Amino acid sequence: MVSIEGKKFWKLRRNRVGLTDSIQIAVDSMGGDYGPAITVPAACDAVNSYRNLKISLYGNVHAIENALIDEGFALTDRISIVECSSEVKNTDKPSEVIKHKSDSSLCKSIKDLADGNVDGCVSAGSTAALLMQGIRLIDTVPGIKRPAICATAPTYHGKVSLLDLGANVECNAQMLHQFAVIATMKCRALNGIDEPIVKLLNIGEEKNKGTPKLRLAADLLAADTNINYQGFIEGDNLLNDTVDVIVCDGFAGNIALKTAEGVAKLAITAATDVIQNNPSLRLVSKLFKKSLNEYRDKLNPAPHNGAVFLGLNKILVKSHGSASRNAFKHAIHRAFTMVQKDFINSMEPEIKTYDWKVVP
Repeated sequence: MVSIEGKKFWKLRRNRVGLTDSIQIAVDSMGGDYGPAITVPAACDAVNSYRNLKISLYGNVHAIENALIDEGFALTDRISIVECSSEVKNTDKPSEVIKHKSDSSLCKSIKDLADGNVDGCVSAGSTAALLMQGIRLIDTVPGIKRPAICATAPTYHGKVSLLDLGANVECNAQMLHQFAVIATMKCRALNGIDEPIVKLLNIGEEKNKGTPKLRLAADLLAADTNINYQGFIEGDNLLNDTVDVIVCDGFAGNIALKTAEGVAKLAITAATDVIQNNPSLRLVSKLFKKSLNEYRDKLNPAPHNGAVFLGLNKILVKSHGSASRNAFKHAIHRAFTMVQKDFINSMEPEIKTYDWKVVP
């Protein structure tokens, strides 16, 4: 049995955030494929959208200042710069980043998050480095064994939370159960879903399908009265089932999400090409412009950008490395919303009711 009685829920936490309090978000401006050319304009857009948002931009001062000038922004109490002497590249080994690049924008932003100097952190940098630095400096929620990367994907019926997406390539039954617990809490706190439907990704829907660990996880979820577990789900139903949470290991989840995003992009591109290459359809499309735009927006992954390291005791959000300006702004919005709704502290009452039994 794992006892969590008496542990502080949010070590070094800042005061609970009210609706009118300022929220400070650290942005790793050097991360991703485009660096300050995308991250800085997105930060400016976010500050313009939320009056109580403050952003600290971590990275090369000269590059950040030039990007701010291009946007017509001056440094104020709402946008500040934290100078960093190095940056993390996707080719860097995570262990080498921790050892030799502690002054990088990625490492310094997470360090300030861990120390309670900021309320949340957003980066488009290396997922592996973010994960290693996050786990090294930030406690997990009491009782939670490992954090999971959780992202939201558009579906035919709305959206679905999918986890894990790569933090844990191999998972035992207890980890899958814990992923379902924290994702359920996320749906309740952030999405307003009282009884989110949870399913396990499997090679079939029958109870006898899958590995022994997956079947044991199904038994744990079925026995948990706090979880609205409704069985297995196959890959062909990821985007058209009325499900709110899909749980899997990091290997399968990473492939599933990227496949889903690829299908969405393909559908948008194919529909656009068909219309553009057919004069009759171009004429008809003008009559149905609103409906076509709604279809495009429904499949567009950009508004869903920003995967959360669920299970950490702080708000750490990972953006796509290739995110556009608008998509990166949505990642900032995700971190801002989670802090504003006091997500970490909202988990405390329910998490305390669990005494996690050690299972295979």
